[in-house]
Amino acid sequence: MSSTSTITMTEMKPQMTEKPTARPVARKQRTWHEADAPYTFANDDTEWERLNGVHRAIKEYLGNRITLAPLEELSPPPKKILELGAGTGVWAMDAANMFPEATVTAVDISFNNIRNPPPNVVLKQLNLLEGFPFEPESFDIVHMRFLLVHMPNFPELIKKCSAALRPGGLLLLEDIDQNLYSTDGEVPESIKTFYKHYHGHMAKSGVDGETGAKIEGVLHSLNQFSEIHVHNMPAPISAPYTADPNLNKMGIEMRKSLGKAYDGIWGKMPGSGLTQEIHDNMIRDAHDHDRQIYMDFYWTWARKADKVPETATLYQQAWAWWDYFVQTGWWILGY
Repeated sequence: MSSTSTITMTEMKPQMTEKPTARPVARKQRTWHEADAPYTFANDDTEWERLNGVHRAIKEYLGNRITLAPLEELSPPPKKILELGAGTGVWAMDAANMFPEATVTAVDISFNNIRNPPPNVVLKQLNLLEGFPFEPESFDIVHMRFLLVHMPNFPELIKKCSAALRPGGLLLLEDIDQNLYSTDGEVPESIKTFYKHYHGHMAKSGVDGETGAKIEGVLHSLNQFSEIHVHNMPAPISAPYTADPNLNKMGIEMRKSLGKAYDGIWGKMPGSGLTQEIHDNMIRDAHDHDRQIYMDFYWTWARKADKVPETATLYQQAWAWWDYFVQTGWWILGY
């Protein structure tokens, strides 16, 4: 990581005029940003199409809602919304249209494709590894989707987001486990090999690619929330094999997303051992219609307590930290 302490941030409304901090660099017919961050996915038209496609599928799965949390029931409606890892800006723009009186701050390491956002959207270009310039208790909603799974020490970012949330505000964390599973408990060796190399490489930068199931434990360990909710969606990757047509549609989009997201990443991960052959074998077996392979997607949302909960007993504190370590710590030790 860079040793600089300067926060790289550009406010844009509606378009960026200053030099971007994430300069595109072409590799293997894909384009990546070039920034001091362990992000291996591309930053080009194919990536933007992938992110927008997943967003559309999520809205359809949720019945035209933008998240699982009951935003429609908020009273009074939110005035300040923060989205970190805004990507194409599609969620931020939907939130801005849903709450026209709110200011929606959309943050990303690189904005290359957002044009003419709603007037109540403010774009901030920011590398979160270099700073977190948001005041305590300044937002009614904080949202992240597919960001924690790429962040070093993701619990620390959750802690910062909680601090930026006002009492009674909502923290919306939507993420995956970057792994594939099977309904019979076994996945092909090709899939195991791919993720062994992927997770091994990311761990060198402090990135835990299996964040989805661990978020709940982190929230409990903070002891700042009056309610915590989790919904796990096992998206069918190999084929539409479930009895739920909406879940099957979500799986189809996630399957397309999987292929686009991992395409060419071996060029961005030198020394990882990943090759195009390992990638192609994984994609082939993950798309085998004779299997029942899925990826876990977690919607986790929490409401910040109006006041800090009473101090837990020593036993409760010890148990919370033990649960947190079990959920998030073993991977650091290589288990």
